Parts: sequence; structure tokens; C-alpha cells
Amino acid sequence: MNRHMWRWVVGTAAAVLLLAALLVRALGLAGVHRRTGYFSPVFAADGRSIYAIRRVVTATVIGPGQSFFTPPARVWIHRDRFSLVALRLPDGQVSVLDELPHSPLEGASLTEYHGAIFGTPHAHLRRTGSRIEYEVAVTRSEIPFSRTLVLEGGYEPDAGRAAHASGWTERHPAMTGDEPAQLHGDLEVIAVPGDELMPCAIAVLRTGEPGPRSLIQTGTCARKFPGGLGADVVTPLSRRGDIERAELVRRTYADLVERGRQSGLSEGQAMLAANKEMSRLGLYPRTTTLAAAAADCASASPLFRIAREEFAAGLFQDIAQAIASPGEQVDKSIGAYVTHRDYATSQEINAFLERGNTVFHVRTGDGCWRLTIDRPR
Repeated sequence: MNRHMWRWVVGTAAAVLLLAALLVRALGLAGVHRRTGYFSPVFAADGRSIYAIRRVVTATVIGPGQSFFTPPARVWIHRDRFSLVALRLPDGQVSVLDELPHSPLEGASLTEYHGAIFGTPHAHLRRTGSRIEYEVAVTRSEIPFSRTLVLEGGYEPDAGRAAHASGWTERHPAMTGDEPAQLHGDLEVIAVPGDELMPCAIAVLRTGEPGPRSLIQTGTCARKFPGGLGADVVTPLSRRGDIERAELVRRTYADLVERGRQSGLSEGQAMLAANKEMSRLGLYPRTTTLAAAAADCASASPLFRIAREEFAAGLFQDIAQAIASPGEQVDKSIGAYVTHRDYATSQEINAFLERGNTVFHVRTGDGCWRLTIDRPR
């Protein structure tokens, strides 16, 4: 082969390899990815800044990794770092408060699908007073089981001091759910979902204003929401209603328990009384109740007779409680009444109630009573 032919072969091969590489990249079959996500934002105690957990991950991804359609992609995590950051509310300026030890996924080779191509992250912030507590976790899919490793720590704003556990431990995350600190007055801070389980923006929503304000966002958000982070994107993510209701329930229950203790009730009695009042207020699910009223049973039908020995044997405790406090709503026993080998009363009342009846009469040693069941709708 002469020199010109050799050059042509080499040039053609190089062009083919270049075109193949460009095609693979264009189809998303291989490439180096760098993503940033902002998790679990909460307001500082003074409302002038926002805390969040930031994740920055760099990885090489080879293969399509489309769930249900293709084999998983092969992923090499080159760098995976979490940090606790603060964002100033006026201008979104970011300050790093604590660089966490590198993730257990750093340097790992994974087999994953898109949607969680960099493993599954979890991050949660909780503010108590001014102190910030955090929990960060990563999960990698392994056969036959997945593994989750967790790191926890805290930050004292007044001292400017952060402290985290000695290392990542294998367990399940414990911190989840909404946090009251997601709200500050009429403001709400929201993490906007991005791709690969990486929130791509932090937005602030003010009650009564038509649109949110984007405090910080990544390129992923710009691509995913080309029309911007308007009310149509952010408002459906609001958790204000659920957070405010949860706080109302928490405060009301605590106040009722404290009121019961101050009235002379024991801790257990105060909690039981608070539970009933919470149900009456509609803050807890309503329970089925039973109330007794003295009645003339001469014409009552059917009429069930409950012997003193049945009460003494522990049967019909809710009926006994209702009779002892006429007119008061008491909790109805859950399910059917317990049967006894020496008495048929339980079976008779159970059969009557199973037909949907809610009013019945009983005769006891103390007289005759009309019992009314109130079931929640």
C-alpha cells in the first residue's frame, strides 16, 4: 500500500470514528455529565436567608439506560459532594457553611437507569430555633439488595460552627416530610424538581403575589422550563396548606394536653381527653361514639337484656361507660362485641348492628336505656 493510500485509509478511519463518537454523543449514549441540585430548603430564623443542601456530581455515563426499553447504563461517579449552603434572600448569593465528607458513591461504578442515573440521593434539613440539623443519604442499586448510607450533622448559626457524624453509616433515613421552616410569614421556599432526582432551582413564593421568584437555578431548569419558573410551575408545588394544618394540629393538641394537666388530670388522662377534643374539633378523624339515655322500655323492640354478670365478665364496657354518664358521647368498642360461652347477648346485639341499625334498647339492673351509635361520615 503506497503512502497516499495509507493516508486515505487512516483519514477515512478517523472520520468514521469521529462521526461514530458524535452520533453516540448526540443520541445520549455516552458522555460526561455534571449536575448540581439544591435539596430541602428552609428559612433561617430571621427569614433573611435560606439554608439548603447542595449536591454537585460529575460522572461518565455510557449506554442508553432507558427503563423498560433498554439495558441499564454504566455510570462512573468521578466526584460526588454534598454541602450545607446558605442563600441570601435579597440577591441569592451562596455561602458554603459546611463541606460534607465525600459521598460513598464517589469513585464507584454503578449500573443505573435514567431518572436516578447518579444513584438515589436524599437530603433533609430541619430547623429547631436557630439550629440546623441535616441528614444526607445516597442509595445505590445492587443485586439482590440496594444499599443506603446516611450522614447526619448540625450547624449552629450563632457560633458559625458545623458538626457531623464521624462517617457514613448504613441505615435508612429518619428525617422526612414537610418542615414548618419552609414558611416564614407570607413567604414559602420551594425546591423545584429537575432531572435525575436533582432539584434544579430554589424558588420563593409570596402569598397574594401572582408569580414566584427564582432565587437560584441551574441549566437543567432552563432546559426543562423554557418558559421560566412561573406560577404554573411553582404554585402547584406549594405545601403551605398542609404545613399550616399540621402546625395547627400540633399546637392545638399540645395546648389541650397542657390544659388537662393543669386541671389536675394525669398525663395519660390529659392525652385521652385531648384526643377526644381533637376529634370533636375535626382535627383528628372522628371515631364511632355511643350515648345512653334513660328510656321506657315497655314498648321497645328489640330489647336486649344485659345481666350484671356480663358487665362483671368484662363484656360491653362501652355500654357500661355510656350508662354511667348519660348523654355523654363515649368511644364505641371497635368491631363486634366479644362473645361469651354462657351468654347469647353479644351475638344478638352484633347481628342487630350488622344490619346497619344505630339505635337499640337494653335493660340492665339499673333500668332501661336507649343507646344511640354515631358513626363518622
